[in-house]
Amino acid sequence: MLARLPGPLTAVGAFLGHVLLAAVSVAVPLWIISLYGASPASFIAAPIGIYGLARGIGFVFHAVPAISRHMFRTVEVHQALPAIITVVLAWEFVLQDAFFPFGEWPQDSVLLPIGGAATTTAIAAYELLRLRTRHGIRLRSLPATGPGGANRPPTRV
Repeated sequence: MLARLPGPLTAVGAFLGHVLLAAVSVAVPLWIISLYGASPASFIAAPIGIYGLARGIGFVFHAVPAISRHMFRTVEVHQALPAIITVVLAWEFVLQDAFFPFGEWPQDSVLLPIGGAATTTAIAAYELLRLRTRHGIRLRSLPATGPGGANRPPTRV
């Protein structure tokens, strides 16, 4: 299973690295300008910061649709892992909304976010059922195919 981790870890690292790049690209030029004022260092730091911010924001905006489709390439580790991670995140958001609400909305009940998480759980359960019945993939069994289709069993002609 460890041989299957480099792809997903690369995807997570690239995403978090570009988020960090965007944050640092804002913080460092502001720090240099506050420290040195209008100096040559600030005129060099500003364009580099703007480039880093544009690259970080651009990468994140283009990566978010891919993340929602592929869930950081976790299907390379196990075919059932994206469904399980989605369910865990949905229920984590329910708990976060129940204990730390964004606003004071007395008309909204705690049951409102539970509906979305329950629907996500039902869809993931259906997906896991289809993986088990149509492809023979169970949660405890690791499929024979490796990353990129390596070690694929021979096909019948």
